[in-house]
Amino acid sequence: MAGIRIERGADPSRCPICGADYKQIVPELVKCPSCGFEEKSTFGIVKEYIEKNGITTMSVVSKECGVPIRKIDNFLRSGQLEIPEGSDIFIKCKKCGVDIRFGKYCKECATELIRDLSNAIEIKESEIGDIPRKLEGKMRYINKD
Repeated sequence: MAGIRIERGADPSRCPICGADYKQIVPELVKCPSCGFEEKSTFGIVKEYIEKNGITTMSVVSKECGVPIRKIDNFLRSGQLEIPEGSDIFIKCKKCGVDIRFGKYCKECATELIRDLSNAIEIKESEIGDIPRKLEGKMRYINKD
């Protein structure tokens, strides 16, 4: 694998050699289907930096890797990255604001949201109505003799 890294302002979804769109091979690696060039994905760059340098803030990772903080937050929110136990730095539950290591919600809020959603989607048969048919401008007769 060549040592080309994503430069600031470069399009990380395109090959720097031929400009074709990358194909994701694994979360850490992308490959160009046209010329075969492979390099670390944005996720791979962030993951490698954290493995080498240990626990740090999103702003430091963003600056050192050239990856927007929003993207790093997405990796944490989607569960691709986890903040290790014993860290001083955490992300917050989107509902109650408690510290969490990864994801969008703490277990309590997730359980509550799931319960609320399942209660909200209980629909009785009598609550489901028929969609009226369109008459298409034709004359209709009740008794045709």
